[in-house]
Amino acid sequence: MSLVSLVSLACSPTPGDGAAPPKGPASAQAAGPERGEDGEARATPSAATPAPEVIAPAALVTCPPEHEHGCSILVRAPVTGGEAELLYYESGRPGPVSVDDREILYVGSITFSALVGLPIAASGPDARRDAMRLVDWGGGRIQALARRGDDLLIAEESAVILASTTGAAPRKLAEESAYFAAIGGGWALWPIDRGGASQTGAIRGVRLEDAGAKPVTIIDDEARPQDLAADADALYWLNWGEGTAARPGAVRRLAWGAARPETLAVKQLYPRCVTIDEASVYWVVAGEEGRALRAVAKAGGEVRELIPETGTSWTRGNRDRVVAEGGWVLFNSAEAIWRVRADGTDAARVLTFAAGIDGDFVDFDVEGGDVYVGARIYDPHEHRRMRP
Repeated sequence: MSLVSLVSLACSPTPGDGAAPPKGPASAQAAGPERGEDGEARATPSAATPAPEVIAPAALVTCPPEHEHGCSILVRAPVTGGEAELLYYESGRPGPVSVDDREILYVGSITFSALVGLPIAASGPDARRDAMRLVDWGGGRIQALARRGDDLLIAEESAVILASTTGAAPRKLAEESAYFAAIGGGWALWPIDRGGASQTGAIRGVRLEDAGAKPVTIIDDEARPQDLAADADALYWLNWGEGTAARPGAVRRLAWGAARPETLAVKQLYPRCVTIDEASVYWVVAGEEGRALRAVAKAGGEVRELIPETGTSWTRGNRDRVVAEGGWVLFNSAEAIWRVRADGTDAARVLTFAAGIDGDFVDFDVEGGDVYVGARIYDPHEHRRMRP
C-alpha cells in the first residue's frame, strides 16, 4: 500500500558507586573544557553553511484511507528517494524503533510499554501484524533502545534492562531511570541526569562479557549527560549543560583507559542526539529556527554544520535521533527526516508530511539503504477546522 505522493523537492538520580570498571575505561572525573589564557573555553567556530538545496524527491506521508481520523504508523522509504511503504499501523502512539536485517523492533502503545518484533520479510501490514511477536522484557515505559547483534539494551522509566532478540531471559542491570542507551566497546551504557540543584550527571555501564556484574560509574560530575555512543576506542556523549544560551552544552569524549575526558565542541544549544562513524561524531542542536545537524572529527578540530536550523524549533517531548549509515547521515527535524553526505553534500528530505497534515516523526532507524520511521498523524479534520 503506497502512502505517498512525490513532489520535486529534492536522554533518576543515582549516586556513583565509586567502583572501577574491571576492564576498558578508567573511571574519570569531569575535566571540563580546555581553556585559554583568558579563561574562555576554546572552541572552533562552526563553518558558515548555506541553507541546503533540496534536490531529491521527498515521500509525502499520510494515513491510509481507513484511518482518516489520525493514525500511528510505521513506514519505510529508500534513503536515496522513493515511495513510502506502510509496514504497520495501530491505534496507540509510536515510540522507539530499532531495525536489523531480520526484524523491526517497535514500541507502539499509549504508554510505550509494548515491544513488538515485526519481520521485515512479511509482505504487507496485515501479514506483518499476523507474524509479529511480543518481546519478553517485563518492564515499564520504554524510553530508548540500543541493539548490537543479539543484545538489546532497554532504558525505561525505572530500570535499565539487557534483553535479547533470541528470546533469552532478560537481565535487569540497574534500577534507575535512563532516557538514552548505547552498546559499544564491549559495554552496555546509559547516562544519569540528576538535574535539580546539582545540574550534574554520570555515565554508567556494565561490561557485556561479565555476566552478573554490577553497573559501575564510568564518569561522574558531568553537566547533565544526554545521548551517547561508543566504539572500540572511546566513549562519546553530549552534555546538556543547563539548556540555555548562557550555559549551553558540549560534545565530550573519553578514550578507553584514559584518566580524563576531552571536549570536542562547546557552546552547543540543546544538544540531544549523537552518533558516530569511523571518522566523525554527529549531533543535533535546537534553536529559534529549528534543528541543526553538526559534525566534528573524532580527534577534534573544526565543528562543521552539515544542515542548518530547519523543522521544529527548540526542544520537544518526542524522541530525537541521528543515524550514520551507508555513507549518509540522517536526522529527525520533527517535520521531516533529512539525509546528507558526511561532507555536507546532497542534503535532502527523505520523508515529510503532505500539505495540511499535522504530524510528527517520532523515531526512526536505518537498515539496508532504507529508513524505518514511526510517525503520528493527528486528525486531519480537526486540523482543517483549526486553520484560518
